[in-house]
Amino acid sequence: MEPIRGGDLNKLLDFVNLTDEPQGMLLLVYIVTCLRPDIPHPIPILHGREGSAKTTLFRILKKLLDPSKLEVLTFPWDINELVQKLDHHWAAFFDNVTKLSPWISDTLCRAVTGEGFSKRMLYTDDDDIIYQFKRCVGLNGINIAATQSDLLDRSIIFELPKIPKGSRKSEGELLAEFEEARPAIMGAMFDALSKAMKTISGVKLDELPRMADFTLWGYAIAEALGFKGEEFLTAYNANIAGRNEEVLQNNPVAQAVIALMKDKELWKGTPSELYNVLDDIAENLKINTTKAWPKASNALIRKLNEVKTNLEEGGITVERDKSKSARIVVLRKCTENTVNTVKPAHEESDKVIDDDGIDDKIVTGNLNNGNSSDGNDD
Repeated sequence: MEPIRGGDLNKLLDFVNLTDEPQGMLLLVYIVTCLRPDIPHPIPILHGREGSAKTTLFRILKKLLDPSKLEVLTFPWDINELVQKLDHHWAAFFDNVTKLSPWISDTLCRAVTGEGFSKRMLYTDDDDIIYQFKRCVGLNGINIAATQSDLLDRSIIFELPKIPKGSRKSEGELLAEFEEARPAIMGAMFDALSKAMKTISGVKLDELPRMADFTLWGYAIAEALGFKGEEFLTAYNANIAGRNEEVLQNNPVAQAVIALMKDKELWKGTPSELYNVLDDIAENLKINTTKAWPKASNALIRKLNEVKTNLEEGGITVERDKSKSARIVVLRKCTENTVNTVKPAHEESDKVIDDDGIDDKIVTGNLNNGNSSDGNDD
């Protein structure tokens, strides 16, 4: 298929069921970033009721990014099979996902950020086959199947509404119309990427979220598509806030901590004391503690570490007071989120005045706190 210059990428939105304008912009930016093979790409997670055309959206994206007879995939039961499947597809979109095991979540995280995998070569005792790749991965389902904070931190969540019966087309009719528009849509993708490649070196952001490279390229691509870079940042920040809320709602420990701090500004105590308090709260609120609930205080600390950043973004900091002879956990409600939002460098200021009238220095820099910008947990 030969792309045609001068097309309008907004035409793609005529074939997908996204009614929210910021989400439509995020989808357009995302698909252009998928033409960059050297950066980590966020995972689009589509969710919505039956009949919201989630699978159709993935099929259309697949036709643009990675044409294949196998347009949507299912998860195998073995990690080696999953790695091989990811290796064979540039755009690996998984259909009708209801739940993800921890090993699948971990594998997908590594697949989008470029980690390596290995397995033993057949008919040998010690030889390895090494896989290393970055992939564009997507998930869809009625509900958001991703619950692990690491996976959600690498995601963009799209909610698709149910299509009214009067507005529904047959898939054959829709895809036939799309095939006519596909050359111009692809041309528009390449045009946008070409423009972004000329301006990306000038994109300077004071602070970056976990998917830092995507944020930088997203800013440049949004402007190449005729949007304002700040519009992209606003939409992306709103999506980050939404997925953070998803993490907190699906984590029983986070739910119990939020309930504990509802009417408190500060809580201090040992891990054992915190475990007992949260255990009582979980019982009173009938929070499901069958699987993800820690069985002891040391396990509670590990669970808290998994959602520490998400709690901070929700307004609760988790600290350890090591000045005491006993280990002390400090939970503190903060009036402002401790994790800064992304902003352009030209909006930088030396100071910010809080409501209390005190000048506080702005803390700037990469939000990974020293981790690599591609999202790896170094």
